[in-house]
Formats: sequence, structure tokens, C-alpha cells
Amino acid sequence: ADAVKDYPDGNLLSQLSVTIRALTFYVSHSFFPINLSAYYAVPLEKSIFESPVFISLIFILSLLIIAIYSIKRFPIIFFCIGWFFISLFPVSGIIPLSNFMADRYLYIPMVGFAIFLSLSIYSLSIRFAEKTGIKKAAVIFLIPISLIIFEFSGLTLARAKIWEEELILWEDTLHKEPRAPYLYGALGKAYLDKGMPEAALVALSAGLEMLKENSEVAKDIRYTRGYTFYCMGDYAGAVRDFERLIQIDSNYPSAYFGLMLTYRDVGDKEKALRLIERYIELFA
Repeated sequence: ADAVKDYPDGNLLSQLSVTIRALTFYVSHSFFPINLSAYYAVPLEKSIFESPVFISLIFILSLLIIAIYSIKRFPIIFFCIGWFFISLFPVSGIIPLSNFMADRYLYIPMVGFAIFLSLSIYSLSIRFAEKTGIKKAAVIFLIPISLIIFEFSGLTLARAKIWEEELILWEDTLHKEPRAPYLYGALGKAYLDKGMPEAALVALSAGLEMLKENSEVAKDIRYTRGYTFYCMGDYAGAVRDFERLIQIDSNYPSAYFGLMLTYRDVGDKEKALRLIERYIELFA
């Protein structure tokens, strides 16, 4: 879910650097939709004058200048560029979301890009026909369009296969973004759902090592690891993770529920009852 969040580091400039990088990312992926991912880790820069951000800023400003220059001479170019950036604005990062970037944010902006690309190819085809004397410009127009459709269709089918199964999706995503701790938690859950608890423990433990244990992502990963221990029948491991989670955050409901299940299964019904009462209190 794309929930609204606070600015990273509480700094508007850091968020602005993310926005600038994201806009450049969306433009480049419109032309070259390769190396797509379900999650993109965006490095936070402290200043817009850091080289990656500054280069991206120059690129975006250049496009805006082209759009302004085209208002009277080529209004369709102004429309396409304007459509692309205006429809991206709500998810550009100005309002910080839990997902800095996502491929789905391009669905509506791509309408402007598709119009621009089609008209550009058609215009080039007409000029080519005029210079060479070939009258069937439509045929010339259809050749590159057909190639683009064929290529993009192949990329779409290949990407759809990755999304068919959660485990394959998170393995692919983690391979592309190995420095994102959240992905280790997602992969761990996928392994657990597939009945592979040992692999889940490896992924979850790797994610925890990358995080401060009081972060929200670390809490979720620790809970999942505790539940994995529980599913394996390793009750000592489950108790260790659930109790540590309660020490970190005494208002984390799932920790009490997981600990209750564990004590119930080992036969300590008195502790299990107290834990379920605490669990219910948190929702009262």
C-alpha cells in the first residue's frame, strides 16, 4: 500500500532529491523498460547539488524548457510532456509515500508518452517519404511501430511470468536490490508460505542484521522469524524472538499472539491465557 509517510530524515531537501531522481527514472523507463523491479531502493542525497541529483535536475529542466518552447510551434509536444509530468506529480515524491518509486505509477503518464512516440515516428516517416519519393509513408510508419509493439509485448510477457508466483517475484526483486532489508522479510514470508522454513530463516536473519531492531521493518521481520521458529517446532527460538519483540515494543500485538500460541503448544496454559488477555487489551 502507498501510505503517506513523513519526509526522510525529516528533510524536505532529501525528499526533493528523491523526487528529481524518480522523475528521471520514469522518463528513462518509458523508453527502455528493462531491469524492472517490484521495489526500488532510492539513495537519499543531502543536497540537490550531489552529482546524480544535479544531472537529473538538468535533464528534467531541459524537458520542461522544450515543453515551454513548444507551446506555440508544436503544441502536441507541450501536451505530451505536460501530461506525463502532471499525471506523475501526485506520486512523484513531493508527498512522501511508502513506495518512493513504482512501475505502476507510469500507467497514466504513459498515455502522453505513447502519443509522443507515435507522432514522432509518423513525422519521421513522412519526412523520409518526402525526401526519398516513396509515397507509402504508412508502410514505413507501421514497420517501427510493429517492432516496438513486438518488443514491448515480449517484455510484458516476461515480466508477467515473474509476477505469477510470489517466491519468484521476491527472489527477482532481491537480486536487483540486495541492500533493501524489507525485501528479505518479504522473501522470508514467501519461503515460509512455500513450506521452506529453513530458507525463510536465512532470509529473515539476513534482513535483521541490516536493521536497527527498533525500526518497524525490523519488528515485522523479527515477528515473522519467531513465527517461522514456531512452525518448525523450535519453541525456544520462537519464545526468544517474541519476547525480544515485546521488550522492543510492548504494544506490538502480534508478538503476544505468537507467544501465546507457543506457550499453549508447550502446555503452559496459564501464561497463554495472560498473553491472550494482553493481546485483546491492545485492541480494546
